Amino acid sequence: MFFKGEDKYGLFGSTFRKDRCNRRGGGVLIAIRNHISCIHRSDLEAKLEMIALEIRPNPTICVILSAFYRRPDADELFLSQFREFLVKYSGTGLSNLVVTGDLNFPHIDWNLGCPTKPDPKTEDFCNILGLLDGFFLVRTLFVLVRRSAFDPKSVFRRYSRLARREERLS
Repeated sequence: MFFKGEDKYGLFGSTFRKDRCNRRGGGVLIAIRNHISCIHRSDLEAKLEMIALEIRPNPTICVILSAFYRRPDADELFLSQFREFLVKYSGTGLSNLVVTGDLNFPHIDWNLGCPTKPDPKTEDFCNILGLLDGFFLVRTLFVLVRRSAFDPKSVFRRYSRLARREERLS
């Protein structure tokens, strides 16, 4: 994994990560800036490659921030576990949920929340999203992050470019 937990710029007060336990490399990570209050909400996490946090960007707003990774060849178990996460979230009484990550559903119209090609898993995922009241989807990455499963340098280069862009914006 290219991120070893060090924060040489002192930007992040809290770093949460869940490494893969059954395969080499990978996992999910969320780094939160020093001035944002957050707690790890493991009680909301399903048996997926995911992390859930409760963040408070200011005293009046509370958000559940989650990061997921879904393998491209994942079976229906992912959808079942994703539903479990949403059920747990609905029990919190909070109204702000952010789901981010690499869900590997390439055949979704992210503006409409519907499949662009017939695929049962994609259709099921869109149906789950349709149950959420007032959901909206935003696709934030429009390029292939990794050229191949065996080219970790391309991932690091892409991450470095995104990190530099983030620094310029902040």
